[in-house]
Amino acid sequence: MTANTVQQPTGTRFLRGIHLAALAGFLALVIGDHLTSPPTANVAAPADDKAACAPCGAPCTLTEKK
Repeated sequence: MTANTVQQPTGTRFLRGIHLAALAGFLALVIGDHLTSPPTANVAAPADDKAACAPCGAPCTLTEKK
């Protein structure tokens, strides 16, 4: 070994690996939960607005109201 190389103890490498695995698992859970959660109602169904005539949620004009 040369004087410039510093070797870490095996326990330190093991703990670093455990922490990285736990962090990766936590991030996977958060991303999975985010991607499987239902969207909010006002974004998912704009045509549910009572003042909307068109399927896109556009408001009715005076000539279209009956």
